[in-house]
Amino acid sequence: MIANSTIHKCSVSTNKLIREPHKTSFTLLCLFLTGLLLQSHTAVNAQSKRKKAKAEKAAIAKLKGDIGHHLTQLHAIEHENIPAYFQMFLQKNNIGPLVNNSFVDSFIVDEGYDFRNNNTNVSLNGIQLTAGTDFYPFSFSSNAQISGEAAPALNERGAPWFYNLGDVWHEHAKDSLFNLTDYCLQQAKRAANKGATALLFYNLQNDIPAEHIFTPLNRKDSCSIPIVYITKSGWKKCNADEVNTMDIDVAINIQPKKLNGINYVGFINHQADSTVVLYSKASVEGLATLLSMAPNLNKLTHLNFAIVYQPQSKYPLTQSNLLTQIQNVNPQKYIIGVEILADTDKVITVTENQMPFIFRLNVESTKVNNKQDGSIPLFSTLQYVLTNTWHNANIDEQTNAIEALIEHLQTLLYNPVNYLNTHP
Repeated sequence: MIANSTIHKCSVSTNKLIREPHKTSFTLLCLFLTGLLLQSHTAVNAQSKRKKAKAEKAAIAKLKGDIGHHLTQLHAIEHENIPAYFQMFLQKNNIGPLVNNSFVDSFIVDEGYDFRNNNTNVSLNGIQLTAGTDFYPFSFSSNAQISGEAAPALNERGAPWFYNLGDVWHEHAKDSLFNLTDYCLQQAKRAANKGATALLFYNLQNDIPAEHIFTPLNRKDSCSIPIVYITKSGWKKCNADEVNTMDIDVAINIQPKKLNGINYVGFINHQADSTVVLYSKASVEGLATLLSMAPNLNKLTHLNFAIVYQPQSKYPLTQSNLLTQIQNVNPQKYIIGVEILADTDKVITVTENQMPFIFRLNVESTKVNNKQDGSIPLFSTLQYVLTNTWHNANIDEQTNAIEALIEHLQTLLYNPVNYLNTHP
């Protein structure tokens, strides 16, 4: 007697099988094959998972090995030869430059204005004062040179004037609405209108913070005469007092401060509408990790990749031409920056266990790209920090850290928009 058979909710009654004997064998065969297929599918899934886990484990091991190899090589060469090592490795792995057939990306950094040069000088009673220590020109000072005699107690037409800020600063030091820079500008304009050839502010009680005197990025409203602040150290250095006449020489020369910057850039162009910028600054550890990841990026064809080495770590990518150059190659919906860096100054703690790596995601700009403003649509930074505990970590800690790196980067690279939305 054949009992009722059930395979994953598909049942066949015994009576039906007896009434239709010519179909019995075929039906049982189908049921049998279905069961085999289901079992086979389960086995294939399990095998696939095992295969995937094995592949991931192998990838982690290879990445670890590659990082160690690059660390050894980078530590063995001189610092000035690192750019050549970077370029040779990219070329060997069929990664070309971004533009102009050169891996070198030169740019000019605008740092505002600066007064520290040979043409900015102040002396009182023949004593030369040191710029940035004994005196500061105000940001609105004119570039001019004057000489004369004056006493702080007297303000005469055709001579330099003095102005004691002690009482004003003391009275308004805790007033958040008081703007000392604006106050001094008004006093300077008043002095210039009354015939002063220069105005020298001072304060014998407490020094005024330099940010109230000179701001490198703000030189919009220029006064017609030299305006200077003499610090307590400068006043003491020249034996000045508020009664006697002093010989005064002032020369101010505030000039734009522009510096030359440089990046080394490789580019993988998949003709995609979004680009991930993987970059590392001066740290050898960060660069070793970056180079270890670079060859695998050719497989991720849904994104473009810029691989960037920044020997001058003080300049952010947004100060270079890099983002604009990427837009010019192929207009982008998103540009996402992933910074890989080393932090050897502090030990970073994750939950309860000290770990050698940690992630930080900082969105720097979320402007939407459009034809009207042509702005960079999105530039965010995923910082992957290697600390000085890496070399002291055991193999399990290192493996866990690299697994975390792979997991985060894979999630980011396969779906950047979703990653940014789910990792605030």
